[in-house]
Amino acid sequence: MSKPTIYNSGALAFTVLCLSFATVSCGDKGNPLPGGYFIFIASGSEMYLNEPKYSGSIPELGTDLEEIGNHNEFIFGRSGADRGSTPGYFLLNTKSGSIKTGLAEKDWLAELTAVGVPTPPELVDPSNKSPRRQ
Repeated sequence: MSKPTIYNSGALAFTVLCLSFATVSCGDKGNPLPGGYFIFIASGSEMYLNEPKYSGSIPELGTDLEEIGNHNEFIFGRSGADRGSTPGYFLLNTKSGSIKTGLAEKDWLAELTAVGVPTPPELVDPSNKSPRRQ
């Protein structure tokens, strides 16, 4: 007769907890940004959405990107009022390059619905979105 395996429940719980934190902190929510767009993190308070064509930021969004998400060819989110940017919600079509900024939440949700983005959209902190560069 073999001995029963005895688990240290405290050690097991600690291991599961550590793995949970590692998965959450390293994981990227959602799909990578489409069309070659990427997040550029200049500092903890300065985050830009950069265009692939010019490798420059999108001036209308400024440095105060607060939340971001994407679906198919669309990138959307919310930016603050830092350095002359247009605060509010935005919607960017990565295929055409057209962008709508400064939208109120109600108008933004209507725009998302019109282009086929499921609402409510999934938004994440830009520092958790890929691809990103520093």
